[in-house]
Amino acid sequence: MTWVLGKPFHQDAYVYSLLISDVCVTYTDSTTGKKICKDCLLKVHDISTENGLIVGFAGRVEHAFNIIDDMRILAASMSLKSANRKFDVLDFIIEWRKYTTQNKKHLYPNDNEHGVHMLIAGNHTENNSTGNKYIPCAVYKIEAPDYRPMSVHPFHWMDIGSGKSMTVCKQIADQLSNDFRFRVLAIDNSPTDMVDFLAPKISAALEQGKVQPGVSKQLVIGISTVGDTGIAATFRTDSGNSSPMDKLATTYEELDQMLSGGDAKAVYFG
Repeated sequence: MTWVLGKPFHQDAYVYSLLISDVCVTYTDSTTGKKICKDCLLKVHDISTENGLIVGFAGRVEHAFNIIDDMRILAASMSLKSANRKFDVLDFIIEWRKYTTQNKKHLYPNDNEHGVHMLIAGNHTENNSTGNKYIPCAVYKIEAPDYRPMSVHPFHWMDIGSGKSMTVCKQIADQLSNDFRFRVLAIDNSPTDMVDFLAPKISAALEQGKVQPGVSKQLVIGISTVGDTGIAATFRTDSGNSSPMDKLATTYEELDQMLSGGDAKAVYFG
C-alpha cells in the first residue's frame, strides 16, 4: 500500500514544498509463498540539492530507480550548462520527458504492471523558458506512460499510490494544512529544522491511524525550498524526532539484499 503526498506552500515569507511517503514493501516470499510487509524502502530521493529538486515515487521499484538515476545525470548536466548552476523544475521535467521519449526509455507496454508515478518538487527560476509565472517552489505529478507534467495547486495536496485513500493520508494533510506554527517556522528555518518539527506531527497522525492495516511504522519527509533540500525518516515514537535512514534501502541493489528470499524484481507499489 504505497502512498506519497505532495504540496507546495506559498504565503507571505515562507515558501516550501513537501513530499511525505510511507516506506512499506509488500512482496511474496519465494520459499514460503507468504505475503510479507516490511518497512525498508526510501521512496523520496534527492535529485539536485541546489535546485531544491526531490522526487517521490509509486510503481515498479526497479524502473523507478532507473528513472531516478537518469534524472540525476540530467540534473548534473543541466547544472553544468547553466551560468549559476540553476535550472527551472518545469524545464527539467520537459527535458527529461523529451530524453525519455527519444530514447524510448521507461516506456513499458503494460502500464499497470510496469508503470511508475512520481511527484517532483523543485524550484522555478525567474527566467524560465516555459512561460510559467514565477513561483519559487512547485510540485508536479508525472505518470507513465506519457509522463505529462501536471502542476499541483498550492491549496491542494496531491497523492499517488494505491494507499492514497488511507485515513492516515487525510490526517497528515489536514494536520499540516491547519497548523499555523508550521507556517511560522517555515520562514526562518532550514529543511533539517523543518523535518524535526514535522516528525511529532506525523507521529501523532500515525497513532490515530494505527488500527488501519498497511500503515508504515516509519515515514519519510522530503522538503524542497529555494536552493536546498532536506530528507529524513520519522519513527512512530513518543518523541517523534527524525532519525537516520540507515535501515532504509536507498537503491534497488540494497532493496534486493534486504528482501533476503523475496524477489525485488517482482515488487510493485500500486
